[in-house]
Amino acid sequence: MTVPQDTSFWGALLLPVTIRRAIKVSMIVGTLLVLLNHGDAILIGDWPYWWKIVLTYAVPYSVSSYSTAAFIVEIQNAPPGRSSLESTS
Repeated sequence: MTVPQDTSFWGALLLPVTIRRAIKVSMIVGTLLVLLNHGDAILIGDWPYWWKIVLTYAVPYSVSSYSTAAFIVEIQNAPPGRSSLESTS
């Protein structure tokens, strides 16, 4: 993964790696959530409102985007020679 130096949080949200990862997570998790939350209604032909399905996919997309962007910024701000995954205590 190549990330431009000094990428801001908002810039990291727009990186292709962030978007690709968020789409993958959203498709998998969103589909599972739609089936769990609305599967019984869909099976009998009673589709939920479209905005409920859109929100069901938007939530995992947002969570994945946020966590990926925050991780990119955290890695960039780590002191040289020290992984941000190491304990600071």
